[in-house]
Amino acid sequence: MDRDIAAIVGAQRITTAFQPIIDVRSRTLLAYEALARGPEGPLQQPLALFAAARTGGLLPQLELACLTVALRAAAAADYAGRLFLNMSPHSLLSATIHWPQELEQLCRRHAIEPTACVLELTEQSLLEDYEQIRETLRALRARGFDFAIDDFGIGYSGLRMWSELRPDFIKIDGYFARGVERDPVKLEFVRSIIDMARAVGSRVIVEGVETLEQCRELFDLDVDGLQGYLCGRPQSTLCSAADALAPLASLRLPDPPTTAADLIAEVAPVPPDMRVSAFVRLIQERPQCAAFPVVGADGVPQGMLWRDRFLVTYSKPLHPEALSRKPLSAMMDPDPLILDERLRLEQASRLVTRKLRTDGTDQFIIVRDGLYVGMGHALDLLMHITAGRIKAATHSNPLTTLPGNVPTRERITRIIEQDRAFVVCYADLDNFKPFNDYYGYARGDQVLLQLAQVLVSCVARRADFVGHIGGDDFVLLMRSVDWAVRLTRIIEEFGARVRSLYSAADVARGGIEAIDRYGQRRLFPLLTLSIAIVDSAVHRFRSADEVSEWLQAAKRRAKSIEGNCLWYEGSGGARNLLDDPELLVQAGRPPERQDSAADSGTYDELLAPLELAAGPPER
Repeated sequence: MDRDIAAIVGAQRITTAFQPIIDVRSRTLLAYEALARGPEGPLQQPLALFAAARTGGLLPQLELACLTVALRAAAAADYAGRLFLNMSPHSLLSATIHWPQELEQLCRRHAIEPTACVLELTEQSLLEDYEQIRETLRALRARGFDFAIDDFGIGYSGLRMWSELRPDFIKIDGYFARGVERDPVKLEFVRSIIDMARAVGSRVIVEGVETLEQCRELFDLDVDGLQGYLCGRPQSTLCSAADALAPLASLRLPDPPTTAADLIAEVAPVPPDMRVSAFVRLIQERPQCAAFPVVGADGVPQGMLWRDRFLVTYSKPLHPEALSRKPLSAMMDPDPLILDERLRLEQASRLVTRKLRTDGTDQFIIVRDGLYVGMGHALDLLMHITAGRIKAATHSNPLTTLPGNVPTRERITRIIEQDRAFVVCYADLDNFKPFNDYYGYARGDQVLLQLAQVLVSCVARRADFVGHIGGDDFVLLMRSVDWAVRLTRIIEEFGARVRSLYSAADVARGGIEAIDRYGQRRLFPLLTLSIAIVDSAVHRFRSADEVSEWLQAAKRRAKSIEGNCLWYEGSGGARNLLDDPELLVQAGRPPERQDSAADSGTYDELLAPLELAAGPPER
């Protein structure tokens, strides 16, 4: 085997397969990944090939041969775009090859710019010598190479490697793409990785994407790139961009979220080698500027000059003479806040607030792919966040703060346009008016708050949606695969809670005695819940109005049944799901782990006032 691998390396008996990577937002071809293949036989597959090279002590030499063959193939295909090239960190640490110089010469030899190359660090074993690899990567970056962490999420040291090395790209392993449309836990992992990437300026590519359903979920998460069999299998020739993008033609991109890009103000930067004397004249010409970004010729921000701080220093005795010939780099703040334009406003707010508290600076630099695009101001950030919250509050229910009619309708419309499967539910309290009249509006509000809290706590956060459209009427839009079990759990939890809102005598009596609409005194049973459910798999909805019509009809049937009811209209006909004993058994099991997935967005914000008003959930 050692002789075989030595012969393969020596003769470069390796072929390259290219797989396309798609840029999601622009719907263009982002890059190709070059994948090595050995000669026919036991070493053809990459795992066997590289394992044999490692055993034989030839891993760096094999990787150099693979890179040579890949660049040669790209040059032969006259490809001038971006190319992802796989490397092991352990090979980069090898003393047998000076990688920065070797790779630069290799690129020049094949007329490929280093700036077009992204080195994928493929190591999944524990990495210890971070200092040495940082030095190597700094030298590679100085020559124009970018780099990525591959297979993120399944290795031993992914998070530490990310923190230590600050890659340009993060490639999430295909494990997280498989079933992401059905698994809220995977969804949360991917969302968290994207949020972290935005904070540190990395772009996220998800590997192993094979279905349109996976694409829809990843589009909603605003992932940067996709790679997988859906857009093209690895092959010896470069597939066309049109072929790679064709499977995505039917998918509609969601509306872009509000990000730091919305805060960009164009401010002309100053070069780091500008003399202080020239900067003094610039200050006089631009008296309205409180901060001046310092940006190198390559477009990368290097620091910030704060007008007031500079003038305090410059105005001291003898300082004008001593400083006038110095470059601005000698006086700039080398550590200003730099935000990626894709950062969500909530994330930007946390970073800006932290910086404001520590050094009192309220302006920051905004970059696109690491290059300067403009400045941002804390006041503009505050105004955008305030406007967003006012808009959300305008269309929220004033009691529960859950989304009201307008956002509920918008959510239904969007999911129909995206052609996704869902079930829509109409939850309505039975005997609520007599309860409200008997105990008063304050106690009635407590019932609604308790119900809202139960609904929010039982649905799959992110996958499902809860809206409060008025009175005791709630709408649930559910895409979690175990929606029926969750609805059953809602019935049980609400039933357990609502008894505490009655007097002991009324609980013992089984209800309250009150006057009905006909003027007759009668016993109204304890509050129960009727939930009408309509399945989009059976009813191909075309609009939110059509959904509303079907729900109203299903609600009437649900309300005709005494007591708690889950009236389902979908596959298998129409029936009360509470009559299904297997469903009741499943509902009695402990909540799945996916229920506890951390949520940093909408539902946590909505749940906070409910907890304050109605107390913590009873478990």
